[in-house]
Amino acid sequence: MFLLDEAQWRTLLLKDIPLLDVRAPIEFRKGSFPFSVNLPLLDNEQREKVGKCYKERGQQAAIVLGYQLATPAIKQTRINSWLQFIQQNPHGALYCARGGLRSTITQQWLAESGIDYPRIVGGYKTLRSCLLTYLEREDNYPSFIVLSGLSCVGKTLFLRQFSAHLDLEGIAKHRGSAFGTLNVEQPSQASFENALAVNLMQLKEKYRCPILVEDESHLIGRCALPKTLQRVMWQSSYIELTASIEERIDNAFQDYIENSPYPMELVVQHLMSALTRIKSRLGGMRYSLFSKMVKEGVAKLQRVNDGSLLRCVIKLMLTEYYDPMYYYHQQKYKRKPLFQGSAGEVRDWLMTHLQKEPRALNSSGKELHIV
Repeated sequence: MFLLDEAQWRTLLLKDIPLLDVRAPIEFRKGSFPFSVNLPLLDNEQREKVGKCYKERGQQAAIVLGYQLATPAIKQTRINSWLQFIQQNPHGALYCARGGLRSTITQQWLAESGIDYPRIVGGYKTLRSCLLTYLEREDNYPSFIVLSGLSCVGKTLFLRQFSAHLDLEGIAKHRGSAFGTLNVEQPSQASFENALAVNLMQLKEKYRCPILVEDESHLIGRCALPKTLQRVMWQSSYIELTASIEERIDNAFQDYIENSPYPMELVVQHLMSALTRIKSRLGGMRYSLFSKMVKEGVAKLQRVNDGSLLRCVIKLMLTEYYDPMYYYHQQKYKRKPLFQGSAGEVRDWLMTHLQKEPRALNSSGKELHIV
């Protein structure tokens, strides 16, 4: 049996190697690491019983209770699930909350089955603490170029054309605006921070060129950006992506309605829920008007395949709500972009002005100086 120190588990994170998390599901839900898999030694109820026993009667009594709860059938089930994980991930490692009793027992049971699998010194608590410390230091961040622009100009699509990018919305599983929920559960704040730190470590390790990142507010859905990241992004150079109002309406219609993977009933619920979240900012009259237009627009789309009314409400949302907010913040902070233009113009500008930067490959294999 052996242990992994910080240098070793850092290598595992950089390579996206799955880790075996033997904490209870409730702990995993509160915070986990990218590519970690939860195969607990104790389930939530068992953990609660053992924890209560520990507080009332001490560690030895808690250990005895833990072994009593792990009946031969339960023990074998646990071992079988771990062995299957290890067979698929022979180069990984395991951990519990603090690298103590639960991960030690897991190692022992695996050793009884002939498997010597490493555990991480300090467990989740140590890894989490190290990643938080990483996020606090500005010198751990790569050089950024911030991609800004009005809502629905296609920033996220443009960003993802480059391999050297930080996809904050992807990590947060949210598009950022009131309409940005993806109908999937967002990660906890701890899991978001863990994934962000690992992503930053990987980007800094892999690239020496500037990293493209989309301009975001301090909140992406319920996930808050670390203050250091906000500060670094604010200090970075930025470029502005532009598009015509017609292109922006098309982008919004395709993203939120036409290409939605969900039934139209869920799409309507999502749109109405988003409108409700910004009701106070819209004002009663506009909220009532937009709500009516959405319902009638969806009905018209379903009845005669005509999305014109929905496109109309999208235009009103952009021009009367989102655009004024964007211009207000631009004027308030008096920031000027290094360059602004369409997707093709911005791409050409990046390639021209970053000629001296080391190159990397995008997913298509083409060399781009920014990626």
